[in-house]
Amino acid sequence: MITNNELFIQAAKKNYELFKVPTNMVKAKKTTRFYTAEQKADLDIKTSVNKIGDIINLSQELQTHMWHQLNHGAKYKDIEEVYFDICQLAVLSNLAIDAAKKEFDITIADELRKLKEKWIRRDDTGRVIKPFFFGFLAKEKGYYNPEKKNYMHHDTSMDYLHKIINGYLLPKNMECNLTIDEILDTSDYDYENVRRDNVNKIIGMLSDFSQYSYTLWNSPGDKGEKYKEFNETRKWLYKEINLLTVNIDTLIALYRKLKKDSLLKKWIITIIFNIGNDQAFKLIKQSEQPIANLIQDENGDIEIYGTKYSKTYKKAPF
Repeated sequence: MITNNELFIQAAKKNYELFKVPTNMVKAKKTTRFYTAEQKADLDIKTSVNKIGDIINLSQELQTHMWHQLNHGAKYKDIEEVYFDICQLAVLSNLAIDAAKKEFDITIADELRKLKEKWIRRDDTGRVIKPFFFGFLAKEKGYYNPEKKNYMHHDTSMDYLHKIINGYLLPKNMECNLTIDEILDTSDYDYENVRRDNVNKIIGMLSDFSQYSYTLWNSPGDKGEKYKEFNETRKWLYKEINLLTVNIDTLIALYRKLKKDSLLKKWIITIIFNIGNDQAFKLIKQSEQPIANLIQDENGDIEIYGTKYSKTYKKAPF
């Protein structure tokens, strides 16, 4: 990065003598190969298990640990060992990338395993400590396990960034109409308090109901009878959803999931505000400005059809 930003420059100078640039000094092994199917297959097998993702994840985990310590008063000598291992991971990532065109005497998987075992951290209950932001991908990919892993918030940039972005929704304004994003107040959203299992259950119910609805309205039959069946099924859907635990944070997570789904987003208002759960109404933002009201007033300065009014202001009744 090339920059003249004073903050970046000062930060770079602050630890310039301490944090060096990791340099790959591992020599590649000379291997004579021939352009044959057997040789190509052998090289393909040797490079088929690429650990670059695991290396980067461990590096980020150790950097999180290191900067958390520095932000809590640790000195360079306190984090020197973990910093050197982070540098080693930087070299390992370089080797993993070059493995497609070079061969080395070291086994990347073995080196990675040693570092993982060396720096494993556990909380008082025995759970493995992971950076807070790791939990996001774990939930999205389906291997989130809070019983075995503690996705702990650290004082480090990625956890700060995750918390800020997670609480922010980009406002939109189309022809001066308010979108639901601008109506809901998600500033106190607690990612850890979401019942992810119930979000997935509701999404599944809606998917089934949407398919049922499409089939019902596109099949032959009396429209009146169809409408009656549709309403009965919809009431059953609301009843089933109401059996689940849907707190405010779960509601926000559900909303965010629904609005990304082109087929299901039409159900956002219906589900959020009609399932018999008053949590959604607690999310409605209070007006930032007092709301103007007209009251009839003989001395008022506003005249409508011969009747005078004056303008008063009051806060929204939420």
